[in-house]
Amino acid sequence: MVNGDMLSRVLLVACAFTPAARAGDPVIPNDAARAIFAEAAALCAADDGKLWGVTLCGPIMLVDPTTHAFAANVNDTQGTLAAAGGVFVGTLPRDQSVANAALEWGGVRWTQLQWPLPDDSAVRGTLLMHESFHRAQPKLALPAAREADNAHLDTLDGRYLLQLEWRALAKALDAPAERVARAAAEDALRFRNERRQLYPGARESEAALELDEGLAQYTGVMLGNGTPEARTAAALRDLQRPVEDPDFVRSFASANGPAYGLLLDRFAAGWQRRIAAGDDLGALLLAALKIRGTADSSSQLGKRAARYGGDELLKSEIARDARRREAVKKGG
Repeated sequence: MVNGDMLSRVLLVACAFTPAARAGDPVIPNDAARAIFAEAAALCAADDGKLWGVTLCGPIMLVDPTTHAFAANVNDTQGTLAAAGGVFVGTLPRDQSVANAALEWGGVRWTQLQWPLPDDSAVRGTLLMHESFHRAQPKLALPAAREADNAHLDTLDGRYLLQLEWRALAKALDAPAERVARAAAEDALRFRNERRQLYPGARESEAALELDEGLAQYTGVMLGNGTPEARTAAALRDLQRPVEDPDFVRSFASANGPAYGLLLDRFAAGWQRRIAAGDDLGALLLAALKIRGTADSSSQLGKRAARYGGDELLKSEIARDARRREAVKKGG
């Protein structure tokens, strides 16, 4: 989505970090900060508001988590930051948290990013656009982050069915034939429905985080990766990344968001203009695929699970659950 020559020049500058800091050098080198700001500007300018109907360009603050020193692409509303080498610098108060997140400070809503950023250009671009989405989120008809209890995703059945959903989503994303993609997507939706039948309230709590972190990661994947092939590869990585996490209570949303978003792009073009607070990504895909009902009998669900290594996965999750229970017993 970004001119190749322009982005190449930006990334060459971004990699030109000073190998060893000298006394008096800024914690965040000015040239490196300028390169990051240029990269973000190029990515959001290439989108030009097409994805969500609003621009994601805006104030960015790169913050060193140890010293709280920062470099910004604009001044605050009072003009209190110091201009230095084409950026604005300052130090956040110690009572301000440092994280990859939207931040209200100095009269400005910032995209705050922890320094240093990832070296990998695709990962970095995804992060830049993910957090830029969060900064722009109040302009969208979508809910801001709220606390949602997804503890069921740390249970045996919850983990098992979620991982089956991920495996089916991966097959759907990677399938060139529409028939195969539709069948795998239906499998994912049936695993999803089974989990939500087992845990009352799961639909609402899962959907809330998917509309927040899930759509932010989808945005990062879409705008931070320049080709359809690169976006699919990034979404597949996101489905695989949480598998080794201690639990899936929060990480599931960043895996589901890009997968469902890309499938909706394929089967329900323009869905971004129709989505609203309270919607569910799975329900939108269900409607797009014109699937009637997602309830399966135990035998039907077992046959679907077998297509995705369900037996071995279940054995692994039973063993994990036994270890967890034993650890709780010893700790109690």
